[in-house]
Amino acid sequence: QAPVGVVVIKTFLSPIDSLLNQITEPVALLSPDGIVFAANRPDWMYHAALPIDDETLAGIRKSRQFSDQPCGRSPALR
Repeated sequence: QAPVGVVVIKTFLSPIDSLLNQITEPVALLSPDGIVFAANRPDWMYHAALPIDDETLAGIRKSRQFSDQPCGRSPALR
C-alpha cells in the first residue's frame, strides 16, 4: 500500500520503538533514501523499502549512517 504520512524525528529511537511495537498494523519509518530505521516488523529493519540503485546503496553503506547495519534491499524488492 502507499504511504499514508511522513514524520520527522530528532530524538532517541527507544520511545519511538516502544510506540511502534504497540501498533498491530505494519508500520515503518524510513530515511530519506527509503531505508527502514524503525519498524514493528524486525525483518524490515535496515532494508530499502523502495527501489534503490546500487550507487545509492553503496553510498549509504559507506556513510555508516546506520552504524554497522548491513543495509540491503528488501527481500520483497529483489
